[in-house]
Amino acid sequence: MNILQLLLKIAERHKREYDNNQICLIEKLRGVEQENISFNTFLDTWNKLTATLFSAPHWFSLLMDDVDNELSKKIHFFANKKWLPDLSSQNDYLEWQKKTENPEYRNKKVIPLLRQMADEELSRANAFTRLRQFYLFKDLLVAFFIHPEYIPLHNDIFSICTQQLKTWNFSYVSGYPYQGLSKIGISGAKPTEERLSRYRIEMYLSPDDEVLDIGSNSGFFSMEIAKQINHVDAIEFNPYLNLIAKRTQQELGIKNINFHQLDFCEYATHKKYQAIFSLANHCTIDGNLSINFEEYIAKCFNLLDIDGYLFFESHNVFGPGSGNVGDDGDLNEKFDVVEKYFEVVDYYMTKKFIPLVDIDKLFVILKRRLAHEPTACRTFDLERAKQIYR
Repeated sequence: MNILQLLLKIAERHKREYDNNQICLIEKLRGVEQENISFNTFLDTWNKLTATLFSAPHWFSLLMDDVDNELSKKIHFFANKKWLPDLSSQNDYLEWQKKTENPEYRNKKVIPLLRQMADEELSRANAFTRLRQFYLFKDLLVAFFIHPEYIPLHNDIFSICTQQLKTWNFSYVSGYPYQGLSKIGISGAKPTEERLSRYRIEMYLSPDDEVLDIGSNSGFFSMEIAKQINHVDAIEFNPYLNLIAKRTQQELGIKNINFHQLDFCEYATHKKYQAIFSLANHCTIDGNLSINFEEYIAKCFNLLDIDGYLFFESHNVFGPGSGNVGDDGDLNEKFDVVEKYFEVVDYYMTKKFIPLVDIDKLFVILKRRLAHEPTACRTFDLERAKQIYR
């Protein structure tokens, strides 16, 4: 029951009212607490979850490396040793197997993590690691207690996340998926369905549209857009994120997306798009975008049909505007450039999705001009835009 109470506290933290998976998880755990659901059934599922953790180094590593690094190393060590042809003489492996087959041992080792996730306050020093642990663990709970059909896909996705964290120069949210997708039980730092709902762009998209998604990340946003239009070309430089995208695309049977692994500046096509998504990708935090701002805007202009739409999400509009990576406090100066290529249709702020380390973002709907107008004057005003929430 101590474990059940901890799981309930974890499930109810950082609550997203629109997250149906989180709501179903809380209801399931409360059902056990109120004895409407068999405690033995709960315990059986919980034991399967911890047994999986102790046999899957990638899951354990993402959750427990900073809680019990020595244990994490042991799990990696014995996961490799099990492939030896004759284990009968491997006493250390046999002893390990006997120990980890005991649910009480596994619980004893996992409870410090549960207490940390249930009670520890976030700080700027630990926020990304703690949020990775929290959302990953919640995704695991959803997979095991609500949607066990998600488990194989989660296993593959988080294995890729672990490899990315080890070998790529920068991993958003300390290796946890930046984009979420409710239909596969991944919360994400940015939950795609809710994010798209806040943008309110359905009226600008048509079933025959060809769409470009610049910096498509794990491709979940592209997958939601693909339901509304004819085809998406998704560009992402990070190979690990593309692996996640293609594995999920295969799982969901989505046919109308092409994922391209390259820098946007290298992308060449004869296509003209009816819409382009640039969601905080005009300058990237990982430093991998090798094109300046006007070149970026001019390329979007040339890739679009006349009257096509550029959907533009900012970085930090509350920054000082000093030109640093992620600082869009100079958006007035940037829009002196933008409005020579595009007309501003609408704009509004959207609320942040995760505590402490996220910020509210500005979303702007832009329409391609007939031609580049070097004398066009800016109509956009950042201080006014920062006041508009819908």
